Order: sequence, then structure tokens, then C-alpha cells
Amino acid sequence: HRTKMVIANAIYFKGLWTLPFEKSDTRDSQFTLLDGRKKDIKLMYKHMEGTSFCNFQNIEAKAVCLSFKESKLRMFILLPNREDGLPQLLNKIFTDGPTPHGKGDKPYLDMFLSLTHYYREEVNLYLPRFKIGEGDPSVNLNDTMMKLGVSKIFDRDVADFSGMTDVRRLFVSSIVHCAVLEVDEEGAEAAAATGIGIMLECSRRPKQVDFKVTHPFVVAIADDQGTPL
Repeated sequence: HRTKMVIANAIYFKGLWTLPFEKSDTRDSQFTLLDGRKKDIKLMYKHMEGTSFCNFQNIEAKAVCLSFKESKLRMFILLPNREDGLPQLLNKIFTDGPTPHGKGDKPYLDMFLSLTHYYREEVNLYLPRFKIGEGDPSVNLNDTMMKLGVSKIFDRDVADFSGMTDVRRLFVSSIVHCAVLEVDEEGAEAAAATGIGIMLECSRRPKQVDFKVTHPFVVAIADDQGTPL
């Protein structure tokens, strides 16, 4: 085995909802997958007043933000208006949009994670219990790092780790990221490990909003500055 060193970075988070879901309100329901198939799920329900909500017309999606007890972290849920709209939504939130001056600004993703675009609304939230990352959730980040300009560490001829070890000709063969997220009535539990503008138009909605998460969506945990976990 030629591996000389493994560098690991790990994150663990377990948050309790500020306002938990009542287990007695959880019902059997169905979730529509991208290919149109239906999957049986447990659908939680909570009526919330004064909840952070936004209808992002520019990207044809709506979002809610849920807070955790005694934490600056929040969970953001972005739901495309169409059942099959997730691929198009992902393309939009990871690209720059036009500003009034015609130039690119912050990605839509940054706007999604900024509470300045949300307003307080009365929301009926239907959210499935779910766990993301079961099995083998690892993702190889080599290509991503190279696109960011981090390439020398992968080249055995130019990589330089002399500040860390006396071993010569040391280079990085792979960087792997692994993440798990579990959500239920009490809160969210997340673990992650890594080995080594536009101004969105947020329109007002009717006084009470039904936010039913029964098709593919985007979920993120971020702090009050919009920095993802």
C-alpha cells in the first residue's frame, strides 16, 4: 500500500428545531422522484407563524428557513415550483445572474442563503423525514479542486509538502468528501468529513402559504452570515 498520509477534516452537527414538529401530526404520504416514480414517505407537518419565507420568481422556486434552538445555524429549504424542476433550479443557483448594470453578481445560491431576501409569513410546512448520504455518500473532489486552481498538489513532480514531512516525492492522489444529513420531528443531524447579482425578486404571497415538500428540493444548513456548514 503506497498511501503515506491521510489528512482528514470532520464536522458534526446536531440541532433541535426551535419549534419541533409534533409526531402525532406526521402522516403517510408519497414523494415524487425526478423520473416520476412515487416513493412512500413519512410527511411531517407544522403550522408556523412569522416564518422566514420567500417566493423567488426569478428561479421559479420558493424557500423557507427553519431555526435551531440555541444555535446561529439555520436550515434553508428551496423547493422548485415544478415536480421535475430540480435540475434546472440547480443550474440557475450555481450561475451568476445579471445586475441592473448588466454584469454578473453573486450566485443565486448566496441569495438563497441570505435572510435579507426573506419576509415573515404564516406557513403550513409539510416536510418529509429524510436521510441523505446513506450507503457510500463519498464524492471525489479532485476535479473541483483543479478547477479552483489547486493543481500542483496532485503532480508528483512539483508537489511540495516539505513543510509537513521529510518524506520526498509526496503528492495528493485524491481528496474525498463524505456527508450525511438526517432530518426528523426533533431536528437535524449532519456530519461531514473531507479527506485530503442579482437581487432575487421575492414577491409577496397570500397571507397563508402551503409549503409541501413532496418532490426533489435543495437543502442547506448555514449560519446567520449565509456561510454553509
